[in-house]
Amino acid sequence: MSDNPLNVTSKHRKHELLQQHHAKWSTFPTSKGTVLGSGSLGKKTYPVRVNGHELELVGGVLAQNTNEDTIQFVRLPSISRGIQEEIWTVQLPCPHLVFTMDPGQDLLVMLQPGDPGQTLPFRTTNLHFLSMSTGEPHPDSHSSILAIPVYHLGRFKADINGPYIGFFAEHLVPYNPRVHVWNWVTGEEQCRISSSDYRRIFSYVFLDDTRILLSLQQDQGHPPGPRPPPPRYSPRLEIVNFRRNATAGRWVLLLPPLKAGVEFTRLLLSCEPGPLNIPPLNDKPPFHLFDVADSNGESGERVVMLIMTPFQRFNAIAFSFLSTKLLNIPLAFPAMDNGVSLVEWQQWGPSTVHMDIMPNRSGLWQSITYGTKTISLRSYNNDVDTKIVVRDFAQGAARKEELCLAETHETLGLTSTVSNFIRTIFDEDVKTFLPYTEFEISGRVTPRDQVMLSEDSIVVIEGSRWSADNVEVYSI
Repeated sequence: MSDNPLNVTSKHRKHELLQQHHAKWSTFPTSKGTVLGSGSLGKKTYPVRVNGHELELVGGVLAQNTNEDTIQFVRLPSISRGIQEEIWTVQLPCPHLVFTMDPGQDLLVMLQPGDPGQTLPFRTTNLHFLSMSTGEPHPDSHSSILAIPVYHLGRFKADINGPYIGFFAEHLVPYNPRVHVWNWVTGEEQCRISSSDYRRIFSYVFLDDTRILLSLQQDQGHPPGPRPPPPRYSPRLEIVNFRRNATAGRWVLLLPPLKAGVEFTRLLLSCEPGPLNIPPLNDKPPFHLFDVADSNGESGERVVMLIMTPFQRFNAIAFSFLSTKLLNIPLAFPAMDNGVSLVEWQQWGPSTVHMDIMPNRSGLWQSITYGTKTISLRSYNNDVDTKIVVRDFAQGAARKEELCLAETHETLGLTSTVSNFIRTIFDEDVKTFLPYTEFEISGRVTPRDQVMLSEDSIVVIEGSRWSADNVEVYSI
């Protein structure tokens, strides 16, 4: 957490509030019975807009589209930080497919549907840069509309990273898949990123103000360099520079080899908030999650999660990393003469990764990380008893030993349940050793529910993405 200099509260009082905030998180492991809905947490219920199709949680703001040309925003309340609930609705200039936002920059990015009459692969559509507070064109944008290429009207992903906007359109046709990065303030295109061996890109996240992380599917491409291809093409990760003037270089991170016949249908990357996130200036809470301005010009630690969904399996595999550990990889493995460094799993994975399993549907929601914390569901007794699991990967975040129940977490290796599942996926015995602190939260949740996390809130979506009735928010 960082002190907010805009808040006039005394340093002593800010410290007291910070201790109270931390204490509310710390009481979860020792609480008895139902925690969700208890008196120590504030609860608000928001109806799901049945005529909408998108719901986003970014920087403590919950947003959902109410119909084709309206978005409703809710600034979630916080008891310990003194943030009041605020609800507002903006009218959009045209219909939209997806949207994303950055409350710190009052920025709403909206994707307009393309013209179906255009011919592939030359089809284009528009990104709109709007103000979250008014729905009008954003005053800082070089142009409020940016024409972008789309190759298939299917799954899209747009991310904001300070002055940079990344965009990706899924390819269901055999064209070279790319992630496009622009500077939305100046209008300058930074790059068009393809994988080093033209594998299909499935997802991406920004790591800092220079590098981006790609998840690549197991296509028929060939690995770079003189090494022979592995017996089974596994999915992989790739770190790429996206800045126009950045030093060229790529780092291909290999995952453990797969068993014969194992395939993955999704490889989703999640990191919330982004590395250049800055809290809204008009909010004046006493403290907030550390940002770039408070870390000597460097982005702070955040968890990056990769969710890999195996074909025809109920559970997914979750890989968790600290962003700073990923950024250390280029330092440890300089790029080769061809600009690509191939990094074997044993060289980078075991000490940098925590691997776990989670329900498949958890990957539908992107806000499953916040800062150094992650959130997921865990079921016991044939799903009769389902709990919310929060892990904190922050260095030095470990609580007192008596609060860390041995049966609910391990800081080294994998639990037997996870190990047994991993053995059905990978062609070797995989162990990971990234330490963390875990606690469980009881409550009225089921395996069908979704959970999301923000700085001050646990968000529970009742039911699946398409049949949810309510969103319950428990504020810290």
